[in-house]
Amino acid sequence: MLSKVRVGLVGIRNWAIGVHLHQLRSHPGAEVAAICGRDLNRAEQAAVQHGISRAFSDYREMIDKGDLDAIIISTPDDTHYPITLAALEKGLHVVCEKPLAMSVAQAREMRDRAETAGVVHMPFFTFRWIPAFQRMKQLVNDGYIGRCLSCEFHFLEGIGRQSDYHWRFDPQQSQGVVADRGSHMFDLARWLVGDITRVNAHLVTFQTYPGPDGKPMDAICDDAWVMLEFAGGATGSVHTSWVTYRAERNIEQRVVLYGDQGMLEVDNPIAFSASPGTILRGARYGEQPMNELPVSDDPKLDAAYHQAMLAYAFDVFGREPVGDRLFIDSILANQPVSPDFTDGLKAQEVIEAAIASHESGRWVVI
Repeated sequence: MLSKVRVGLVGIRNWAIGVHLHQLRSHPGAEVAAICGRDLNRAEQAAVQHGISRAFSDYREMIDKGDLDAIIISTPDDTHYPITLAALEKGLHVVCEKPLAMSVAQAREMRDRAETAGVVHMPFFTFRWIPAFQRMKQLVNDGYIGRCLSCEFHFLEGIGRQSDYHWRFDPQQSQGVVADRGSHMFDLARWLVGDITRVNAHLVTFQTYPGPDGKPMDAICDDAWVMLEFAGGATGSVHTSWVTYRAERNIEQRVVLYGDQGMLEVDNPIAFSASPGTILRGARYGEQPMNELPVSDDPKLDAAYHQAMLAYAFDVFGREPVGDRLFIDSILANQPVSPDFTDGLKAQEVIEAAIASHESGRWVVI
């Protein structure tokens, strides 16, 4: 049994430092022993700035020489598969950013090898940890809406309207918004409603993006509409976009569940300057008007959740059992974690089916 988990972080960008490193350093059972970035100078600067003893520019060298128990992978999508396999070969516990891989075959191999290695393995599906969605899940489980008949999932933002190169828009490194933002929504849909069995998708690329050489390139998609069918008979839709202007709201996220006994909705607008607040509403059949529902049983805590939804999901306060902290807890307790790579694989199946559906113009069975 480990008393402290020695972790290597692959990635030195804002998300790796601001979320993963912060969560790890707020956990008394974790020690960030090494950091890795493609630019060694920048990795060394990050190591000095954050008090990390070793810096690397090659993840293979870090895995071999870092004396690690676990690894956090916060890198472009096309690198998830090789880094994960290298880590699993050494028996390391793994957190891998979403989407898990670039194909179902890769994601399945990652899951299978992680299971064989007997390690804790977790994709970083952030929105499972937002309190409003956790309460929505609890209410669904308690029968608030009865049988789910239909559902809507929206994840809209405008990062694709920028003029600079970004790996997310590069078809060599990413499968577009249907994978990048869609993976979150497909996971939420499956978590809240059930397994997805059929997909029909329309994928659009509105913008032309600069490639790494400055020449224009086309993302696989920057706007995606995906129709879903669920094993329990429900139908649903997912709309994700990189090119939606949202005014003061950087991101617009909305989830609505319609059941035979009631309905629930979460509005989760994300403004990085000042949060407009996340609201959970619901109504049982026959109730009017719709009610705003508490996220927590503690009124003071409920007010805090509304003002700092993402702060709690990303564990800014350093006390919530979410994300990397949940990962470390699971390693120390020698217990599996949820979500795990099977959940990542299930989301990957929907991504691949959506791309195949768009290309064929037909429904695709998963």
